[in-house]
Amino acid sequence: MAKKLVLKKLTILATTEKSGNQFTFGNGINLITSSENSVGKSSLIKSILSSFGAEPFYDKRWRDLQCNYLIEFCIADKHYKIARLKNEFYLSNDSNKFYYDNFKDFSKKISELLNFNPILKTRGDDYIYDIAPPAYYFISFYIDQIKGWAKAFSSLDKLGQYESWHNPILDYHVGLTNSNIMNFKLKISEYKKLNHSAERKKEKVLDSITLVRELLADRVSSFENEILNDKSISTTTKSLNNSAIIQPSDNSKLSNIDELNEVKKLYEETLNIRKEKYDQLALVKENLIEFKNQSKFINSNIIELQNDYYFSVESLDDVVECPLCGVSHNNTLENRTDILLDADKLNNLLSEVNLEIETKEKNASEIKKSIQLLDNQLLEYDNSINSFNSFEDTINFYSNQIIEDKSQRFISKQIEIIGENTISIASLEDDLKKLEESIDKKSINNSFKEAIQYYSNKLSISIPDQSIPSFKQYSKYEKNGGAADSARSLLMYYLSLYSVISKYSDEVISPLFIDTPNQQEQSVENYLRILNSFKNDLPNDTQLFLGAMEHPLIDEFKESCSKIYVLQDYQKLLNTKNYDNLLTEFNSYISTFA
Repeated sequence: MAKKLVLKKLTILATTEKSGNQFTFGNGINLITSSENSVGKSSLIKSILSSFGAEPFYDKRWRDLQCNYLIEFCIADKHYKIARLKNEFYLSNDSNKFYYDNFKDFSKKISELLNFNPILKTRGDDYIYDIAPPAYYFISFYIDQIKGWAKAFSSLDKLGQYESWHNPILDYHVGLTNSNIMNFKLKISEYKKLNHSAERKKEKVLDSITLVRELLADRVSSFENEILNDKSISTTTKSLNNSAIIQPSDNSKLSNIDELNEVKKLYEETLNIRKEKYDQLALVKENLIEFKNQSKFINSNIIELQNDYYFSVESLDDVVECPLCGVSHNNTLENRTDILLDADKLNNLLSEVNLEIETKEKNASEIKKSIQLLDNQLLEYDNSINSFNSFEDTINFYSNQIIEDKSQRFISKQIEIIGENTISIASLEDDLKKLEESIDKKSINNSFKEAIQYYSNKLSISIPDQSIPSFKQYSKYEKNGGAADSARSLLMYYLSLYSVISKYSDEVISPLFIDTPNQQEQSVENYLRILNSFKNDLPNDTQLFLGAMEHPLIDEFKESCSKIYVLQDYQKLLNTKNYDNLLTEFNSYISTFA
């Protein structure tokens, strides 16, 4: 059974005019009504959402009040409190206390409590993803009086920080994705971000090499001239190792200048060979990544074919229906044999690919050994060069080569990081695919369409399209007939969505917040249909917060409500008489975090 978020009590304190109020809530329908406008019906609902960090649309007068909030709620019989002071949040449960002055950290904690973890791409950055803040949780459960009845998911402010958020949020709400799937997607996005960073570092190093070459060109040339003109250089040098990969010319009569040039030439040749080896190693590693990905893909296909075969053997029918997609397939002996033949072909291909992997790994190992030998050779040349001049001049002379050497190592390391990350991404994507395939998408989509048909009848509103638009085609429910019909059409959509969420989502189920459903002066018959749907047709144990003007139908509806707040001109949402007591209670809670 799905866990539910049940709101218990709300305290509002307006600091600028020193007024406030406290409201306790019932587990069923909470009716907030009045015979006049602008007495606080909408603000009470909005204050609940604000206490969780959402940003409703307030008018200037309310914003100027600079309200603080204290909300008490339960999840699976565990009691929680949140106090909000501007952008500070104080969260507690029966045994723990958490203080947040960073909204992103608070959002993560609320997402954890609500088990609501869809990830959203930050606008303007392809590699930064965040877990959706609380506003994206409540947006599917709230219809604002002013903006919510004209356009779906427009009842909260400041939702534009993430690109294309509607589909991932809806997928999570209805159960097409869940926390496990989101964890895989978040890990994949982190690896992709690391790859992007490694690629950028590699490009920066390549650009830097070009710049350093230009800067050191004059200094190296100057050092060479100094050596040619310096007659005091010792003629004694260290001998080169006989096992060097590239040997100097056999000329015992070389002058110290000629010998230096000879060593320099050998050093540069060896450095170039070493660079070629690193290039070869990078290519082999890229090939390894490709073959390993092929191996995983082939192996997963073999497993799927084996499962298909076992499923076909267990069924005696000549035609079987896929349990995932619902497509019918022939199941004759010939079809079963074809499955085995396909599996054999894939097994042969897997053997070939694994042999390539073994060969490439051996090549990589041999190249690494060659690079180590070249490193030893370069060290021999370094020692020889050091005997010709001072340490400082030697460093200057070889700066270009050293930088290129270090850069090549760094670039190779970045390629290796990218390769390892790519393998991890492929593995995670394989696991992600299996998780996504385990979701019963067909049942979820059918459930939404059934709910639309149900509420279409209850609310006396036509369905926008004969094929019944899916839950992602919400815009088709916004303009569906005249103004009054369109309002009921949008309500039909929200109630159907809530029905599917309650049935399939693994998130904590939110209350519904519906403000002034008697939009566009619904006829008495249609307004009665709306109220009856709230009373009779919501999922069991739904907590509903309903803002409504006084109406003859509301008088009868009150009998079905667990809590009623009647706001009148003489008793608006906030008052001054209990402010001091409420402030003391509020400060007492805050003081426990000291």
